[in-house]
Amino acid sequence: MRAARRVGVRDGSGRYGLGLAALAAVAIPVSVIAVLDPRIGLLRPRPAREATQLPARLPDQPAAAPVQAPASPQAAATPCPVCPRVEAPAPLRGTLQIRGTLPGPDIQVPDVAAERAAQRERLIGWTAHPDRVAGSAAALDLIGLVFTVPREPGAGYRPLALALSGAPDRAVVVLAEQPVTVTLSTRPPDRAGALGVESSAAFAVAEGRPDLLAGFRALPFGASEVAPVLDPLRFGPETLRGFCDALRRWATQFGLPLRHTRYTLIENPTRIALSGEALHGDGTARGRVSGRRLARLCRV
Repeated sequence: MRAARRVGVRDGSGRYGLGLAALAAVAIPVSVIAVLDPRIGLLRPRPAREATQLPARLPDQPAAAPVQAPASPQAAATPCPVCPRVEAPAPLRGTLQIRGTLPGPDIQVPDVAAERAAQRERLIGWTAHPDRVAGSAAALDLIGLVFTVPREPGAGYRPLALALSGAPDRAVVVLAEQPVTVTLSTRPPDRAGALGVESSAAFAVAEGRPDLLAGFRALPFGASEVAPVLDPLRFGPETLRGFCDALRRWATQFGLPLRHTRYTLIENPTRIALSGEALHGDGTARGRVSGRRLARLCRV
């Protein structure tokens, strides 16, 4: 059987001529069709880089939109890689860093600058001309106020009624470290420059009128320094120095020597009255120094 198959495909020269001719007759037309047919596209120009194929969609998802080719040739040559978008972290509430941004170590309080300016202007309007203060009194009382009981809840400034009707030749300077409202009575009622105030806190004057005050120094109203409330029995050199500096200033304001001055410390007063040289009130006197002894204390 093998001998018969070989005899059937060989020609007279002994080669497979008939079989090769038949294979060529079939292969040549098929090759021409494969090259020229646009559906097969063997001769179609290829881009430099194939577009990224999308993954096959899931059965329950809609078909994704095809990837658009870049518009410019340069973009087509070097496509931009797809980078994941990174969201900026949201700022944490309550962690604003402001340490060191304030100019000084002051305790933070509401802005009361406008209120203090209005208070100061009102008090200036009730202050007498310096020429009317000098020589208006024969003696000067400095009265230090110390408060050891708290104010009533919701109460305003501490009230202080000061009566000078019984001592028309004496003037008073109040030293305070807490807000007070002073109500002053004098004789005559329009007496000028009978009251001065030295305070590290704000103060007010009830029933104010022109020429009532001889002057004032208060830290909330712009003073750079004020006298401390001196305890005549216990004090340090710095406290004494500040007190004596204020004493000299007020004695000069009234045109008086230091031997015509007196200092009294009173605890928790609400009423103080002068009758001649006597001093009365509902507070507790904690010490007094006057005249030449006060002058020696300040070394003048």
